[in-house]
Amino acid sequence: MLMNDKIMLEVSLPATHKSYDLWTPIQLTVGQASALIAEILQSREPDRYSAQGDIALMDKGTGALLNPNCKIQDSGLVTGSQVVLV
Repeated sequence: MLMNDKIMLEVSLPATHKSYDLWTPIQLTVGQASALIAEILQSREPDRYSAQGDIALMDKGTGALLNPNCKIQDSGLVTGSQVVLV
């Protein structure tokens, strides 16, 4: 996979009060990316975060939930976009 097939997202995780920069494949749907990000953050912060239930990404600036069926490349997200894992 080439770097132009991914974007860098700044993902805030309320459970840890931290943000994480993560490369995200643009061909995934937002729902698939949310699940993948949740797994990654759970492995990085096992004592502070456990991915459970429905996972979603929210635009940090607007507070709007991103459509889980939309592909990352069509979602309006670009490198540097700030999202919250909810």
